[in-house]
Amino acid sequence: MPDLSVPGPQRRHLFVLSALALLAFAPTLRTGFMIDDPFLLAAVAPNPGWSASAVRSDFTQSVYKQGGGFYYRPMLSLMVRGEYGLFGNHPAGYHAVTILFHWANVLLLYVILQRLGISAFVSALTAALFATTPILVDDFLAATGGDAMANFFFWASIYCFLDERPWWGWCLAFPAFFAKESAVMLPFQLALFFSYMRKPRSEYWKVAGLVLPLAVFGWMRMRSVHWPPGMTLPVSVQFTAMAFPKIAFCYLRTLIAPVGLETWPPIVHLSHLWPVYGAGLIVIAWWVSLVPMGRLSAAWYLLGLLPRIPAMIVGNVLMDKWAVISAPAIFLPLATVFAKGMRSRSVTKRLAWCGFAGIVIWWMSLGYLNIRRRGSDEKNYRWTIRHGVRDFASYRLGIILLRQGRAAEAVDVLTALNAWVPGDPDYEHALALALQQAGRAPHRRDGPTGRG
Repeated sequence: MPDLSVPGPQRRHLFVLSALALLAFAPTLRTGFMIDDPFLLAAVAPNPGWSASAVRSDFTQSVYKQGGGFYYRPMLSLMVRGEYGLFGNHPAGYHAVTILFHWANVLLLYVILQRLGISAFVSALTAALFATTPILVDDFLAATGGDAMANFFFWASIYCFLDERPWWGWCLAFPAFFAKESAVMLPFQLALFFSYMRKPRSEYWKVAGLVLPLAVFGWMRMRSVHWPPGMTLPVSVQFTAMAFPKIAFCYLRTLIAPVGLETWPPIVHLSHLWPVYGAGLIVIAWWVSLVPMGRLSAAWYLLGLLPRIPAMIVGNVLMDKWAVISAPAIFLPLATVFAKGMRSRSVTKRLAWCGFAGIVIWWMSLGYLNIRRRGSDEKNYRWTIRHGVRDFASYRLGIILLRQGRAAEAVDVLTALNAWVPGDPDYEHALALALQQAGRAPHRRDGPTGRG
């Protein structure tokens, strides 16, 4: 962890950053269990505690302890196991842990940027944007959100390498890899930072040393879980070439203007214009590389998104929180521009300070608004389908309404779903149950059906 006993302006930076990190998502302390929480708790509840068999199951099964699962995250299972032992069925404690991990990540980002040679002031502004960006809301809405924990080990390992403590960096790489699959980019991220710092070639043995923990993780993952269905090399290459450039633009818009956020944004549609998006991305990356820190930001941004491709293909979604690791790459040049204005004179200085404060306040307000609008499974699903039927969200909302005895509302949701996706047996069965509970006989729809 960073040394907090620093004098002068940096101490003030740490105080302000701590306040922002702890307050930005504090309203989630009043949020219950939602999203993946029931599944993760159900995976731990039958075999709680720290027995050898319980811990072994965390390292030899998928995170949901279900056959055929492909998410292998032992550190998330261990974290939920510990939280379950401490807090039981009280979600506030789980949320507090996530907020503390976020606080640590903000401070780690602050000191990592300084290790890269970036001024303390610009580092503080970048970390302040990272502390308050509302794209993190999803991880905080779920009490067992594991992204903050996974990011902590990722950044802690990076920090130790940059702070000339490679042994600690290698040790922390193990939990980083076992916390989330996207950590496979750790060696590439470290190599990027070494390149930016113009480290001599003799230093790159530290990067090569990460092959061991990565190999251990890969071997255990292959023994424990299946490869995601539909994930083949040709599919991945085609998706990367045709869809990734447009996705990169989509996430760039989300990071700069985080409005209309949701837990399961649909994947962007492929179009015949994909070569234009690809060429545009190359041109922008080249242009950005010509300005100070531009090459670092462009490579950092793309490296953070690339490991999400398998999840994008399998889930057919673009979750907002997947851009978290890439976020500092966009916030850094933005903070640099504001810092330059803040160091100028008179009107420009005041405008820069007011503009930056306005962004921080706006982002925190958006975070609070999202927590209020989406702070339960029902609210979250209703928010997802606000513009129309969405397969997963509509079905889950219908099931929730059925379980709460609100059959008439379930009928409305499930009827629209069955018109959107005709012939699905699960959806038809759910609608039949809703009609039965509502005292209405199931009926056949006349005329053509289909997506519309």
